Amino acid sequence: DTNTAATGTTTTTGTTTSGTNIATGTNSVSIVSNSNVNDNCDNSNTNSNNNITNDKTDVTIGAIDIDTNSNSKPTPTPSIPIFNTPNPNTPTTPTPTTTPPTPTVLITKEEQGHGSIAWSTYKMLIVSGGWSFVIIAIFASLSNQLFSINANFWLAGWAEESTNNLIDDNPMSKHTNTLYFKGYAGLLMSSVFCVVILRMCIVIHRYYSSISIHFHLLMSVLSAPIHFFDITPIGRIINRFSQDLLVIDEDIMLSFFRVIGMGGNCTGAVMAIIGATKGTFLLMIIPLYTLYNSVYQYFRSSNTSISRLESITRSPLYADFNQVLMGTSTVRAYKLQHLYIYNLESLSNINTIPGIYQQLASIWLGMRLELIGCLVMVFMGVVAISSQKYKFIPAGYLGIGLAYSIQLTTGTKIMVKVLSELEAQLNSVERCHYYMNEIPSETEYEN
Repeated sequence: DTNTAATGTTTTTGTTTSGTNIATGTNSVSIVSNSNVNDNCDNSNTNSNNNITNDKTDVTIGAIDIDTNSNSKPTPTPSIPIFNTPNPNTPTTPTPTTTPPTPTVLITKEEQGHGSIAWSTYKMLIVSGGWSFVIIAIFASLSNQLFSINANFWLAGWAEESTNNLIDDNPMSKHTNTLYFKGYAGLLMSSVFCVVILRMCIVIHRYYSSISIHFHLLMSVLSAPIHFFDITPIGRIINRFSQDLLVIDEDIMLSFFRVIGMGGNCTGAVMAIIGATKGTFLLMIIPLYTLYNSVYQYFRSSNTSISRLESITRSPLYADFNQVLMGTSTVRAYKLQHLYIYNLESLSNINTIPGIYQQLASIWLGMRLELIGCLVMVFMGVVAISSQKYKFIPAGYLGIGLAYSIQLTTGTKIMVKVLSELEAQLNSVERCHYYMNEIPSETEYEN
């Protein structure tokens, strides 16, 4: 009186008890004692008047839950689908649509500053090498210009007095010439001494700042937690310790003290022109400052942003090269050298684009600075011509004014370029400063 329904493979292992369904393994057979199983597998009626209903008539081996009068419990086994035939007598319920979960991004986007360089970056660079060297360098630069300007005026007075004595048939005595010569030589030697002090401060400050920044950067990375290395590509870290530190060691401090030197030159040129024109040049100070500042501010923001783009596009180069070094055998085994070369050329092209834009921006800046510098030359020409009749300014002073107007034009152009380069190079200090202060250390988690 027993009907047995078997589905699946013919080889089965199982033990049949009264009212109990036992199936083992993947090749299992569902054996139902004293039950009638319909052909459509919709319902199952047992001798103990228990009903089993599947809404979708999903017949699986080992998944049919059967209740019998026996006290034994059915053994739960994993469900193995055999077929899925919709039951026409059972209404179907629409399956609710769910939004797939958003994938979690492990590697974060590389940080990028915006706007001008923060003053904290300037402060960190100055403090890392020592405040005293910067103060001494500024004082030496201004003293150099002061001695140089006084030497030029001293030479102009010497020439004027000698010319007047020749006109009066009263040549200058040897003693007077010796005094002028000693004074001129003393002023020039003092200027050279200030230049030596300035260069010494540059070298010493650059040495100490490089050691300090490299040490703190290394300690910050070594004490970083392990998850920092999971979310940070190795190319970003190599970029900090290679190119960014190279800029700090060789370029940035030189540009920093060049700004100090050119600032002293421009200040000295303005003071010399004011003295040579007896204060007339003060009328041009405010318009010139407004023009130079507007051009510089426009160029400064663009140049700094381009420099940041160049630093960010450099990191994938280091990361890709490091990956190929670690997997050289795999690349050669699958003969994918051409793929690496193509990726390297693409990344190199992307990294070269910001450099081209920087060169174009420098050309744009040079044209406008030359135009502004011509205004200074025109002003000095007008003053020289208008004062010739009234002899308001001596000829020697006009020569000094014209000479320093050329120096002011050249000096301001160089200073603006160097100042923009300095701010672009400070992007390397900004990136190292971020790793030195923003990376959490393991001691913070321990505490």
